[in-house]
Amino acid sequence: MPGYVDDPGAWMQAADVLVLASRHEGLGSVLIVALACGTQIDSTDCPSSPAEIIVNGRYGQLAQVDDVLVLAKALQLALGQSFYLEPATLAHRAVVFSPEHAANRYLELLTVNKTWS
Repeated sequence: MPGYVDDPGAWMQAADVLVLASRHEGLGSVLIVALACGTQIDSTDCPSSPAEIIVNGRYGQLAQVDDVLVLAKALQLALGQSFYLEPATLAHRAVVFSPEHAANRYLELLTVNKTWS
């Protein structure tokens, strides 16, 4: 392992799969970065964000927390490309979490819901 690196994006783009084996997460930003890099994802379905980020398994594989056998099987499927998504498909999902997308959603809400003014 390289230790700390300033920009992990190059490492993530070179990876075949990202495995997140957390028991708890806030916003799983590492999953969003992996999506943006087009990297396959295997994650535990921990509270609170992996299922939302990868849409309940649509953009990556989910395993129950502490179920190492299912997580290992998911890793085998990803490495064997039995479960494979095109990098462009994954990167497109990451756009939903971009600052521009968030700002546009806020503007939509503010312009549609003008009842507060």
